[in-house]
Amino acid sequence: MLGPVSLRQVLEVVAESDHCGGANLDLVAWDVRVDEHLVAQAWQQATSDGLIRPAGRDRHEQLWRLSAVERSRAAHRPRDGRGGSDLHGCYLGTVQDITERRQAKADRIELLEASARAESANQAKSGFWHARATSCARR
Repeated sequence: MLGPVSLRQVLEVVAESDHCGGANLDLVAWDVRVDEHLVAQAWQQATSDGLIRPAGRDRHEQLWRLSAVERSRAAHRPRDGRGGSDLHGCYLGTVQDITERRQAKADRIELLEASARAESANQAKSGFWHARATSCARR
């Protein structure tokens, strides 16, 4: 018979579920293939210690995610002496669509280049007319 699930196992399952919106006690029990009562103690410790935080609701149940503090700890904690993290392939960070920002920057650069070309052409034109006016005045 399997014994109680460790706090570390609970945190690993919650970390793996972060990208899907979170986990709950049932999901942890299902993932580690044990009955819910074997997860209950570690789950209670994780919630009371603030290692996981509420992350919204699924249809019927509260979902939980790693707290920011635990996420940071897990990302830097060696795993079984092999290095790496407890997050097993999860990446920490944000994703942001910068398409509009890049397009705005490209448009601005294009506008600045066009402005520089126009200024250069204007100076060349002024130089031409100045030279012409000077040569006509000498005649």
